[in-house]
Amino acid sequence: MNAITTKIATKNARAVKVDADGLTKKQVKAIVDSARKAWIKSRIQTRQAALAASIAAFRPFGSIENSDAVAMMRRLKSSSVDCVLTDPPYGIDIASWDGTVPSVDVWVEAFRILLPGAFCVVAAAPRTAHLTAAALEAAGFVVRDMLVWRYTQSFPGAQGLGGEWRSNLKTNQEPWIVAQKPLERGLTLRENWLIHGTGGVRTGATGSPGWRTNVLECPKPKPAERDLGCVPGKNYNLPRPKNSGVRSNSTNGQNWHPTVKPLGLMRALVRLFTPDLGVVVDPFMGSGSTLVAAAAEGHAVFGADLCRGYWDMACDRVDWAYAHPHLVPGAV
Repeated sequence: MNAITTKIATKNARAVKVDADGLTKKQVKAIVDSARKAWIKSRIQTRQAALAASIAAFRPFGSIENSDAVAMMRRLKSSSVDCVLTDPPYGIDIASWDGTVPSVDVWVEAFRILLPGAFCVVAAAPRTAHLTAAALEAAGFVVRDMLVWRYTQSFPGAQGLGGEWRSNLKTNQEPWIVAQKPLERGLTLRENWLIHGTGGVRTGATGSPGWRTNVLECPKPKPAERDLGCVPGKNYNLPRPKNSGVRSNSTNGQNWHPTVKPLGLMRALVRLFTPDLGVVVDPFMGSGSTLVAAAAEGHAVFGADLCRGYWDMACDRVDWAYAHPHLVPGAV
């Protein structure tokens, strides 16, 4: 008897044995294709059943830790997270924690915890974005795009040389690197999306006026927005930024973190890259804006920060966002 063993899928090295006696190559291929379609259908049905149960019983959950980013992610299961969305150190020395960009080790853990096809979306400074992109690629990610957040207010931070000459341009944008964990080996994009719920971007309907581009525009947050969710009058014992320009722009309230992002921007990014009832991780959460946005969208959240004051603030802000999602500014 002439038997052929053929792999029909991927990760689990699933195989099908075909008795090839008297069969043409075309007939053997048809049998294998049919077995693969049945396997894909079974996995999709399993996902749909799990999703239906999740929708019926879903409650937001998660953990916000006063810990190192890698330590927090190592406590999460492999292939269990829908999106990593984070604003890490830029390596431009605006604070004591901003001397370098995160190492490859951080992104290796982010890669491990993400589902196949899921996105890791990372803020960066224009002059060090290439270092972060290279570290993401070294960890196994594929860089898919570069989002741009455009704003109007900024500090030039330039040295005058006389007349119209300065040392640098005024910055009015920040790049966000869009990196993706590869699809499960052997699956098409659509199959990966149907089985894992990841791999797609929520762009809006094809041809609609609201179809998203890779440029998002909104102003930096004002003090009232920065303080949303903080307990009024509470002293969070926060460190002061090193840069005087940042300090003067940030201390008219409780939250003077030097790189607070607008909640409307963060809600837009959460919606773009996270499926409904997803799990969002921010390993460099700062004062918690990413997690506030994700909580307002109804997702489970995990985050970490080494500063106890910012951890305390993020806990308060996320609790507030789960309780009052309608008070969190909408997506831009």
